[in-house]
Amino acid sequence: MIRTFFSLITSGILASSFVFLYFTPISTFAQIQSFSDLTDYDPSRSAIEWMKENGIVEGYADGEFKSRNKINRAEFSKIIVEALVDDNEIYGENCFPDVTTEWFAPYICTAQRLELISGHPDGTFHPGDNINFAEASKIIANAFDIRPENTSNDAPWYQKYAKPLSEKNAIPLSMSDFDKPIYRGEMAELIWRLEEKVEDRESIKYDELDGRPIEVNSCDTLKTLFLDREQKAVHYPEDAMEVRTMDVAESSSFSETNVQVQGVDEADITKTDGRFIYTISNGDVHIAEARPFDELEQVAKLEFDDALDFYASGLYVKDRILTVIGHTRNYRIYDYGFAEDEIWFPDYHQNRTNVYIYDIVNPTNPELVRTLEFDGHISETRKVDDTLYMVLNKWDFPYWRNYNKEEFHVEELLPRYYDSRENREIRLTDCDELRYFPRERDLNYLIALAIPINNEGIGRVESEVFLGSSENIYASRNHLYIASTNYDENQYYFDRDNTKTVIYKFDLDPGDIEFEARGKVRGTIINQFSMDEHEGAFRITTTQGQWTDQSSSNLYVLDDNMNVIGSLNNLAPGERIYSTRFMGDRGYMVTFKNIDPLFVFDLSNPVRPQVLGELKIPGFSDYLHPYDE
Repeated sequence: MIRTFFSLITSGILASSFVFLYFTPISTFAQIQSFSDLTDYDPSRSAIEWMKENGIVEGYADGEFKSRNKINRAEFSKIIVEALVDDNEIYGENCFPDVTTEWFAPYICTAQRLELISGHPDGTFHPGDNINFAEASKIIANAFDIRPENTSNDAPWYQKYAKPLSEKNAIPLSMSDFDKPIYRGEMAELIWRLEEKVEDRESIKYDELDGRPIEVNSCDTLKTLFLDREQKAVHYPEDAMEVRTMDVAESSSFSETNVQVQGVDEADITKTDGRFIYTISNGDVHIAEARPFDELEQVAKLEFDDALDFYASGLYVKDRILTVIGHTRNYRIYDYGFAEDEIWFPDYHQNRTNVYIYDIVNPTNPELVRTLEFDGHISETRKVDDTLYMVLNKWDFPYWRNYNKEEFHVEELLPRYYDSRENREIRLTDCDELRYFPRERDLNYLIALAIPINNEGIGRVESEVFLGSSENIYASRNHLYIASTNYDENQYYFDRDNTKTVIYKFDLDPGDIEFEARGKVRGTIINQFSMDEHEGAFRITTTQGQWTDQSSSNLYVLDDNMNVIGSLNNLAPGERIYSTRFMGDRGYMVTFKNIDPLFVFDLSNPVRPQVLGELKIPGFSDYLHPYDE
């Protein structure tokens, strides 16, 4: 069966470019040379060479195998049908609106009749679309007579097919998503693993692709994760540290920061309480009395610890409390409890984000009530009532140094912070409290904090720590969403078209933060305004293929569990998103390449979002702002 299956894999795709060897004597195996494009870096090399040595295929006419070519749905239907069905049983046409009398119609209609395939919700089949792993897992399980397992009603449809494949050690490590398009090399390896019952190669487990966090459980496991992972550069978007300017309209008799969500404050370089102006200049904080207006004068300048190379970047002012946030280089050396002759990193905890909390009952003489120094670089912050929510990236692991990596103390690399109220260093997490998403983790700590803000400087700092990274955040009064770009990072089967945005959802309670769910959508976002929450639904716009001329835009609606329940795809082909704004049941999006289309979306039914209209005008817009209804 497998000889026929592989023969049909190759004959079903550009058959005119192939030469097939159905029977090759064993004595000639040593004489067979590898394909000209196979390299030692190809993770599927053993599988592809097994195909050749067994006389299944020689490859393309130019001597190449082209393992990085993708397979579309029509081609794969032909492969599987010819592998399973006699020629006289292959027939049919007009089984889908987009499958009529084309060359692939008999194969697709036969596959439908055998219940091997199904169409999209709109009734179409999309024969030219690349087949992804979820779709292929069902067909391959049927082809190899692998019995699907029983699954719960709320399980995704592909679980009963993909999970048995993972249990048979069959899923190549390059698989990063269930919707990842399959390459020829990956298909070869998947079938090779099943046919040869390969057990000496690591396989992706179903839970690693399922989107649920994995517990680290121990420091030994954490060390293994670090040592098995190559160092990667972390790129933050240019607008990740964007500071909002002040709104020109007055509210409560004085202007306030232009915020995305009412009731969710954002850091600014200038704040006012109506009488005093608090501003950052050259990294220092100055306080000026603004009334009477013709006698504006500075009344205070904040002084910081000389041992810290502190640079202020954001302020919050409310209820006679001033909060100053910024980056510091902490030159103090702490005793972490490890012997001097062992491997340790005293400078690892020196790049930090500081939070200073001042009582400004008397703004001319602010009283510092608490200092917090957190490991990591600030991504963004939000403040809801008396709680500051802060997201940090701790990414500067010094593994590139010539240390004995097997002997380092992984406990020392756990993120920590200094609290002036306790005058000591405190760990933000322990090894057994850490979690990660296997196909998304970086050599970074993603740190989400809930910090109490009050005049007494008291209260416990709550934290959630993952192995991962943050780029943009969106916050409502009840939830925090952290967005990060997830590249299809396998070095050989790298696919820019498979770039995703991962969204981590956290529940916000006064003084607390707790991870709830994770979602993933195709494409990348431009900034925080690409995201929104409304009546329990999360909305997000992305650009897919932004590095190519085939770029397009998407809108997704996710439910409370971060599952996609509605979408609009392939909007504005050839262009990318420049700005987005959501207002209740409406969404607005501007894309640009040569013209500037403004799209208006009806989001009143989250399962069926619709494009209400499109306006094309010259120029481009990179910011949208609601004025009124």
